[in-house]
Amino acid sequence: MNAFPTRHEIASLINKLKTGVVDRTYVAQWAFSIIDAENVRITDQVAWKVIQSLGAVDLPSSDRDYLYGIDDFDDWLRLLES
Repeated sequence: MNAFPTRHEIASLINKLKTGVVDRTYVAQWAFSIIDAENVRITDQVAWKVIQSLGAVDLPSSDRDYLYGIDDFDDWLRLLES
């Protein structure tokens, strides 16, 4: 069984996304590797919700470049800190 990522690991990835160290496609693929994994045990519902959102981080929006932006990333970081 693969380990479910910690809140710290998820927050670190979001911070890398915010600073441009990793791109949106990489983050979305990472999230989907967890979402699609049958052998990952979900132990943290808040982290799970953030990972599900990260799976859509590379989707375009009709009124802006992407569905999710920096404000959303900051909201997710706050959720992970709670």
